[in-house]
Amino acid sequence: MPHNRELLKRLRIYTEEFDLVFLIWKKGKAVERWVDGLCSSKAVKHTEKRILVLSVLERQKGRKEGVWTYRHIPETEAEELHRLYHMYEFSDRFRVFPETEACGNLFNFFQTGILGQEEVWEAYLK
Repeated sequence: MPHNRELLKRLRIYTEEFDLVFLIWKKGKAVERWVDGLCSSKAVKHTEKRILVLSVLERQKGRKEGVWTYRHIPETEAEELHRLYHMYEFSDRFRVFPETEACGNLFNFFQTGILGQEEVWEAYLK
């Protein structure tokens, strides 16, 4: 398990290298659906932003596709990054996903049918 300073240093490097860093620190069917949506979204594929997904989900381990990169991290590291996220201000480039404080009401609009999944991703990536 990396020390907090080491994780902070790594996170700062990630936020300098990528335009957006998503931390997916939980498992579950709902989370898997959102990851699938992220990975297949036209909004993500056509954005000019470079996106890093740090995730505890193993099924897409090390995958690179266009502008986004997917890296598997152990659950203990994900939990530590989540704690650090709440302790420090990083930048608008680091987002915990899919938590309410990170996503706002956009995903609720999708769940209620007000917005389509593509519209949510387009808005979320801005």
